[in-house]
Amino acid sequence: MADTKRDIFINVDRLNSLLDENGLDAVVARSGRNFTYLSGFAYPGTLARLLDLPDSDRGVMVLWPRKGEPVLIVNGTAAGLAERDSWVKRQVIYEGYVESPYSRLAEVLHDEGLAKSRVGFERDYVSARDWSILADAVPTMDMIDCTAIMDQVRWIKTPEEVRKFKIAADLLDDVYLDVFPGLRPGDTERLAHSRIIAGCLERGFNWAHGILNSSSNKIPYAGESDVVFQTG
Repeated sequence: MADTKRDIFINVDRLNSLLDENGLDAVVARSGRNFTYLSGFAYPGTLARLLDLPDSDRGVMVLWPRKGEPVLIVNGTAAGLAERDSWVKRQVIYEGYVESPYSRLAEVLHDEGLAKSRVGFERDYVSARDWSILADAVPTMDMIDCTAIMDQVRWIKTPEEVRKFKIAADLLDDVYLDVFPGLRPGDTERLAHSRIIAGCLERGFNWAHGILNSSSNKIPYAGESDVVFQTG
């Protein structure tokens, strides 16, 4: 197991088993869900949004080999949080908007001895442009779509994952128990929403987002209204 700053609690045994079953020597995670899963931390704000944009010139990735040390490929802006919070110790840093993250990934694949290997990529999160960059830079590598494989890895949660889900759910319940009993006639839905978000942040959530969709909001995801709560 990699020498880490903190314990890895994801289902590594299942990941290794599925890599072996599918004849893969490594996987590269680019999507938000799989980058977060393999790196062990969540980016907030803009850095999180960029994980959902496959064509971003500031994309970040995890190279997770079947044997050897995992590596983060990150831009300079994203490197600080990864250094502090990820259980993956190794980083390769590129300059966003100047270098292609996939060109730098290609260099890492060569350096790690994976240039002639079968490597899994999330095809729905790698643009046609970036797929071509890799194919041209590492022509001897067999590029496989690993999207379904990574889904299967995440299906089975470890006890520590379940424990963390429960902690988060309990914290959110505590916020509801604080906010809703304190609402009074004359308060608005928007005020209730803002108190919920504030309560989450006060309890240590890395980031908080929510949409208070009540029966008075006729359009889903249109945000909170200024409807005033009344008695009765």
